[in-house]
Amino acid sequence: MPKSSSGSPPITPDLPKFKSRKTWKNVTGNQHITPLRFFQPRTLGEIQAIIIAAEKEGLRVRAVGSGYSFSRVALTDGYMMDPSRMNKILDLPREHLKAEHREKYLVHVEGGIKLHYLNKLLDQKMGLALSSMGTVAVQTISGAISTGTHGTGWNMPSLPDMVRSLTLVTHGGKVFQIEPTDGITDPDSFSRPGVILVQNDDWFYSSVVSMGAMGVVYSVVLEVEPIFWLNEKKTKMNVWMDVEDQVKDGSIFKNARHVSLRINPYPRRQENYGARAHSVQAIEMDEVPPFTQIYNNLNQRFRNFKAYIAGTLPGLADIIVHFQNKFPRIIPGTIEASINGSQDKTYKNISYKVFNQGIRQIQKRGLSSEWAFPLSSGNHVEAVRQAFAIVQKAMDQGKLYQNSPISMRVAPPSKHYLATSYGERVVYVEFPMVIGTKGAEEMLDRYQEAMIALKGRPHWGKFHNRLVAADKLIPPLYEKWDTWCEIYLELNPHGTFDNQFTDRMGFRTTAKYAVQQQQQVSFSSDSSLSDLPGQVGQLETAH
Repeated sequence: MPKSSSGSPPITPDLPKFKSRKTWKNVTGNQHITPLRFFQPRTLGEIQAIIIAAEKEGLRVRAVGSGYSFSRVALTDGYMMDPSRMNKILDLPREHLKAEHREKYLVHVEGGIKLHYLNKLLDQKMGLALSSMGTVAVQTISGAISTGTHGTGWNMPSLPDMVRSLTLVTHGGKVFQIEPTDGITDPDSFSRPGVILVQNDDWFYSSVVSMGAMGVVYSVVLEVEPIFWLNEKKTKMNVWMDVEDQVKDGSIFKNARHVSLRINPYPRRQENYGARAHSVQAIEMDEVPPFTQIYNNLNQRFRNFKAYIAGTLPGLADIIVHFQNKFPRIIPGTIEASINGSQDKTYKNISYKVFNQGIRQIQKRGLSSEWAFPLSSGNHVEAVRQAFAIVQKAMDQGKLYQNSPISMRVAPPSKHYLATSYGERVVYVEFPMVIGTKGAEEMLDRYQEAMIALKGRPHWGKFHNRLVAADKLIPPLYEKWDTWCEIYLELNPHGTFDNQFTDRMGFRTTAKYAVQQQQQVSFSSDSSLSDLPGQVGQLETAH
């Protein structure tokens, strides 16, 4: 039976300072909103106060992270939270962990910490590192996890799969520490005033990747590993038709610890069909190289020195887009030149610097749609073929161009119910564009329609304005959709954490229907603690 201990009645913290009608924009500027209240909480208690105040006024609440998502996942016209001031590494008492977890490389961090800062702290303070990450490091850890951010690697976990414990603030300001059924915390010694411990697979694997729809993430416990270095090698491969079979069976992604492909969607003049594939291989090194060996030339220090200098110049993206819009026929050759010019014999550095592929000015102007396909389906190859046809037709009929290489990555199976790699190994196909390019959104629309028809799973944080009617699109893609819906309605019964994204997707309507179909008992906001799955700690307001 769950255990609870008696204590003083909850004390609601004072509402923190806020700005009224502050306009918020994401990094690329394609999403913006002017919420009623804009908060920058510093404590767990302040998050609780914001949620309680919003619910009293019948308003919604969203945390925005760093704004690197291209979708509407963060938008709200009610109360908006910027968690960037909650960026500390927190204490993790080992005596409260089960014995088998006490020696693991676990780190407890606040949800507002950005990946680039977390990487530095892990490196410089603890000698540790994330096992993998995406191609940029500007996101908050909570935002990256909630939208299912991934890197690439045959056996390398995505960020959600490094999470071992999640502290989530939900309706009524309730705070839950959520873990799998066999979680890391010893429930008999659990002691965290104001926090309820729930160890239950359905709760955990539903709430980690939930797009902020179940509450506000205060903190996470990550399992990391000792610091390591990578050697990156970029190799210009043969035309697409020569590597297609290796891409289809996935063998091309086994060549190194981390492998991704960049594909020029425009064929070479002498080829009737095909495209250049540029593979980025990051290979783990067995030994820590001396500092002088890492930085023995400028290209090694900056991956590609000329590209680094160009990428830091303000206004570069605007100049590139201007010329491409004026002379669009140069785009195919420009992509080919970028593939040729980005090759380096080697780039050796500490892992997180190799993972981070983003060029400062370009990443602020990037916009992309990304889709995951089960490796076993082979649809990732068909997705690329259809992209070739879309690009050719757009060029011939409407003089529209894809102005960046298509990217491909791989990820192992995940246990998280709405992770794009849930249950099976997937290959990601991404279509990046530069904002300001003529017809950029029209091109992305065409890709989306084709990817939906191929039953692709959308990356929750990327540009997907064609995603509507979740009752038709999402359930067939996710075996545990109905279970996710149950937890969503339990933790967000009044729609406090819904927003434009969940409305357009029809999450609430679809979730209620799914639960009714299963003839489940409806959850309410005043459920007793004895109804909670797993172990329960003391319920008080945490400061």
